[in-house]
Amino acid sequence: MEILKEMPGVERRYFHKPKVPPKVKLSCLCDTLPTKDTITPQVFHLLRRYLENQEPGNGFESEIFAYFKGQDAKSLEALRLGLKVYDEIPATKQRCLFREEFLNWPLEKPIDADTLAKAWVDEAVILGRDFLYDQATCEAGKLRPWEREFPGDPDTPQPTKVVAPWPWINSVNGLRTANHRQPLDYYLPQEYQRECTFTLDQDTQEVKAQCQDATWPNCEMSGHQHKGKCLRVPEARAGQVATLVGFNFFSKNCKVELYHSEQPYKYLLEATICGDAKTPVHQPDGAVIADHRVTDRLTFQIPDKTPDGLYEFVPGIYLVRVFVPNDANYNLTDGSKPKHFASNYAYLKILPSQNLKYRIWLDKGHCYNETDGEWFSDEIYLKAIPVVLKAVGETPSWLELPAQETWTWSDADEGETLSNWDWRLVGEPGAPLSFEGFLAIGLIGYEVDSEDALKDQVKSFGDAYLQYLKKIWGLLAGSGAAGAAIGALKAVSLWVAALIAGIVIAAILLVGLIWAAWAPADRVLFDVIVLPEEGLFFLTDPKTPLAATSTRELGSDQDVTLSVIPESKLNYLYVEERRYSSASEGSEYGLWFVYKRDV
Repeated sequence: MEILKEMPGVERRYFHKPKVPPKVKLSCLCDTLPTKDTITPQVFHLLRRYLENQEPGNGFESEIFAYFKGQDAKSLEALRLGLKVYDEIPATKQRCLFREEFLNWPLEKPIDADTLAKAWVDEAVILGRDFLYDQATCEAGKLRPWEREFPGDPDTPQPTKVVAPWPWINSVNGLRTANHRQPLDYYLPQEYQRECTFTLDQDTQEVKAQCQDATWPNCEMSGHQHKGKCLRVPEARAGQVATLVGFNFFSKNCKVELYHSEQPYKYLLEATICGDAKTPVHQPDGAVIADHRVTDRLTFQIPDKTPDGLYEFVPGIYLVRVFVPNDANYNLTDGSKPKHFASNYAYLKILPSQNLKYRIWLDKGHCYNETDGEWFSDEIYLKAIPVVLKAVGETPSWLELPAQETWTWSDADEGETLSNWDWRLVGEPGAPLSFEGFLAIGLIGYEVDSEDALKDQVKSFGDAYLQYLKKIWGLLAGSGAAGAAIGALKAVSLWVAALIAGIVIAAILLVGLIWAAWAPADRVLFDVIVLPEEGLFFLTDPKTPLAATSTRELGSDQDVTLSVIPESKLNYLYVEERRYSSASEGSEYGLWFVYKRDV
């Protein structure tokens, strides 16, 4: 194929391979999904009951049936088509894709809101963990004994070395510690503390920032530096969730000690653990792996009150330490058995709550390579799904997009740039979004044959089903069923980011499954952008330098490779390109996202 493309007289963009057959797409999904789906069978059973004129079995069904009744003929026909395609999936593939206990329900059996909510929440956590952490299940970390040196004191001036499974904090909220193990030669640009001066441009009336790396002794914490350059102290807000990454978090009963660096406020907090199941304990030469290669995760919720519960949490820089109980009954070389093992100290700056407002939009796109499934120009069909979730204690809300949920890029040719896009994903000019907790934006893009008579049907199907899913989630949230399912989760704090990502992924998965089974459309991009409130703050913070380019594989089949390329930051506006390369389609598209903090 590649040789033929290079023959004289052959135009590469008119020479492509055939599309992937639906059976192949379904087989790929069967092999790569981290869990069998339980949402899709229930969603289609609910639709089937309505189309077969069954009476609503409960209040939840009454509201969904009323929603169906209010749909126009085009949307209802798209829903019928989806059900038809679902029914035509071969039984062997259905058993592979879906949990069998949710298949072939009697027509007269109603769908219960609590059952559907629990299925969605449980599946969302698994999908989100797999997407964010490449780990669908979680256990405690592994026991990794290593030799730790303790400094001397007046009674014992010589340092002491003790071999034990000492826990260690290597990063806090994504920023690596000064005593990171192994020691680092350098840190990333965004990990250094910055000093800025602000001036007002008299002509434009814009505030402009001039920033540089801070050096010792101007560090926010004197010991938090590397080779004379100050390191950023990680930040979070009272009431939010903080994440520590390290090793030897080998007990599910870990505690986090949090105490103020200047005032007498001290907390001992419950923690949730997700141990690194992939990194082995030993290297091939038998040496224990106890360093940055291990990624045990620990999360805890920052209080919003003082320890006595009477006053608001006192902001400031806190010292953080992990205590791991000796559940493994590990004996030291002297025969003693410690009750627990304490980690190194790390820093965390905890800020008061702040009501900041943001807008996010797509500014432009660029076609680097067209898909390999077309003889003519690509037509890219995009859908966006925004969801917000307060860090703890609230049910995720599926947002209405300010402008439109879909976008079509017609006649996309190799080398073409689509400028002045202005696809508004979050907030409008003059009406930015204010949120606390997490924001997730799901994005899915399919190449639809521009000359295919079915293209309108493909698009109306996607529109109809995502609106249907949005309606279901709204009812589950409004009835309290989703909140109850979330509340029943163990370790809600650990899975808050996974939960919000998974809600979006579950919706994308249902539409993707049916498209794979039927539609003459090929997926060219897939993305879920998960932004905690503080993450969006730092993206738009002029004092925080641009991050380095990063690359990762997306989707359970890892078919799409995403490269995030930070492009510019001007005052409180940040621009990045997110570039999507599809291995199966041979395509590569870049989308430019703009994040703006309204000040």
